[in-house]
Amino acid sequence: MMKKLLILFGGVVVGLVMLAYFLLQPKTAEPAPQQTLVQETAQPTPTAATIPAGWKTFTSEELGFSFSYPASAEIKYDSTDPLIVVVFERGANQKGQTELYDGLSVTFQVLPITGDKSFKQQLDAYILDQTSNGIDLVEPVTQTQVNGYAGYQYTLRGLGEYSSVAVELPNQTDYVAVTNTSADYQGTFYQEQGQQLLSTLRLIER
Repeated sequence: MMKKLLILFGGVVVGLVMLAYFLLQPKTAEPAPQQTLVQETAQPTPTAATIPAGWKTFTSEELGFSFSYPASAEIKYDSTDPLIVVVFERGANQKGQTELYDGLSVTFQVLPITGDKSFKQQLDAYILDQTSNGIDLVEPVTQTQVNGYAGYQYTLRGLGEYSSVAVELPNQTDYVAVTNTSADYQGTFYQEQGQQLLSTLRLIER
């Protein structure tokens, strides 16, 4: 049990380290990825109403999902266990080494369903681990539909308040937790963009 909790906590730490990396970097063009885990393709003629023209699509059969994101955003993934994909774009007002207050930030974290636990039991254990490390659960876990997929939604509060959803992957041995930590200096542009990004999530049989 301790090993599982350490793995889950390690995943959160990795996600925070990756977000800190983004915040510390100057806004430069992202070099072409060298790994073959995912495919990034332009979306020249999107057919889905939820995908704006010009967005790119991240697809990974190994992870078991795809989603679309703004072409101006950066994307990083970590192939350790658990797997984490971060979509990030720095807003014009975001400065230095502070918490995110202006920009797009959406994290996809693949987590295992282990032993004799159900998806919901595994999610509850994950959230319990989060709340034991200084993060508050401000809205309880409730059932929801994510683009037609049965899942759960909840809201956590750490450096900020952020909404999350979790959906079981088709292999039934993993689930993906998606956390939208986007923030706006003024208005709601990045927060709404994060929700729009979530609306493009599609699961892939593997």
